[in-house]
Amino acid sequence: MTVTVGDGAAAGEAGAGPAGHPHHRRPAARIDGATKWQILWRIVVPVSRPTLGMLLVFFFVWTWNEFLLPLVMLISNDNQTVSVALGVLQGQRLMDATMTNAAALLGLLPALVFFLPFQRTLTRGIAVGAVK
Repeated sequence: MTVTVGDGAAAGEAGAGPAGHPHHRRPAARIDGATKWQILWRIVVPVSRPTLGMLLVFFFVWTWNEFLLPLVMLISNDNQTVSVALGVLQGQRLMDATMTNAAALLGLLPALVFFLPFQRTLTRGIAVGAVK
């Protein structure tokens, strides 16, 4: 459900990728005998790869950090997300800061491990959308 919320931003960012390459490549490939699938996989996808990588990282981090939807939808404490579990760790008047910080660090690790390999792709994807 989180992805449906971000589709508007995704459509704007995804549109920045294919518009960045010259339009004469697709008809030239068609004249050379390329099929629609070959044009897609050999021309459009390589040009759009930085933008798609950026969207992948954004959607992963956005979904991983989702708080409100799991808080409302999940009834049982057995299948809580990390963000909701961190909110439950805090008591009404008492809070164990050490445990909360350790849990926050453990909750941050998957997003950080996912982000680091895609850091260069993320930078290229943002730069593709910014260049006219």
